[in-house]
This record gives sequence, C-alpha cells and structure tokens, in this order.
Amino acid sequence: MDYVFHIGEVTKSIPILLAGLWYTVTISTLGIVISFMGGWILAIGKVSIRRIIPSIISGYIEFWRNTPFLVQVFFIYFGFTALTGLSFTRFQAGLITICLNSSAYNAEILRGGIRSVPKIQIEAARSLGLSSFQVWYRVIIPYVHRTTFPSLTNQAILVILGTSVLSVIAVPELLNQARQLVGITHRAIEIFLVVTVMYAGLIISFSFAMKVLERNFFRLRH
Repeated sequence: MDYVFHIGEVTKSIPILLAGLWYTVTISTLGIVISFMGGWILAIGKVSIRRIIPSIISGYIEFWRNTPFLVQVFFIYFGFTALTGLSFTRFQAGLITICLNSSAYNAEILRGGIRSVPKIQIEAARSLGLSSFQVWYRVIIPYVHRTTFPSLTNQAILVILGTSVLSVIAVPELLNQARQLVGITHRAIEIFLVVTVMYAGLIISFSFAMKVLERNFFRLRH
C-alpha cells in the first residue's frame, strides 16, 4: 500500500471530535436516565392487574422494539412534524427517539426482574406490616435493580452507540462531526481511527464505572 498516514490531520481533528464526543455524552446521559425512569413506569404498568393498561403498554413496547431505530428517528423528526404541526430541534428529536426506544427495552428488562422476585420475600414483608408502597420501595425495587443491573448496563451501552444514528438528521454528535471533517479533509482513515478510539474509550470507561457501581451497590448477596 502507498497510503501515507498524516498525523497532522489527527491532531487538527481532535478538538472538533472532542466537541462531538461531549455532545454524545450529553445526549446519551439524558437518554439513559430518562429511559430508565420511563422503563420503570412502563414495567409497573405492565404488571398491573388492570387488563387495559398492560395491553396498551404491550402495544407500545412492541412498536418500539420491532421497528428500526433509524426509521424511528426519521418519523419523530420529519413525520411527527407533518402529522401534528409540532416541530422539534435536532437535539430534541434525537433525545425523544432515544428515550421512547430505550424505555421500551428497559421496561421488558425490569418487568422480568419484577416477575423474578421470590413471592416468599413479598409475603414476608407484608407479614411484617409493610404497606404496598413499602414493599415496592424496600423489597421489590432493590431486588430488581440487583438482578437486572447487567442487562440495564448493556442497554445503556446500546444507547451510547445508538447516538451515532442521529447523524442522519445532522445532530452534531461524534460521528456527524467526523463525517463533516472527512468531507473537508478527505482523510477518512485518520479521522475514523480517532473516532473508533474515542468510542472505545467512552464505552470502556462507562463499563468500568458500572462494574464498580455493581460491585459496591447492586451485587446480589446470597
């Protein structure tokens, strides 16, 4: 091969890519937190004894889990505006899509965790005089967090990686910044090499933080 690697292009691209990385971290963090809370709301609703609520939530979950994320991004950014007249900024459209999509996956993860809580623990809590709220707060939720933490972590990683899809609507995250730099400099190998390292560093750092969190707070004790 006669390709010449230009280290100067790497150096010049780093500040712009770091700005994109920060944008990725921001929208990912908001998406992870909001979709986690949304997942809990959906999961609790799905285990509700009322038939209509679980049915509606199941339909919602199936829609967001069985359609491509890219199509969902286009639908929220272009289609929703055409149907309702409401318009979103690129950031808002990207964040809303991430939250709606990820909350559906989190809901199923958390629902499985709720179903796995041993009935004897719930019965024991009630025999001690705990109210329904206290049973949820002191028994069910802590147990679910411990059993589902690895799966929730994996879903959070998918959220971080999924932000790259938002480049199709020009959200200025890491991949979008990289594509613009490639168009200007025509040095795709150098720039995407830096992007790869940044994504890997971000995911590895996040995974390490989650392992520390799990080890100290969410490990099951037998």
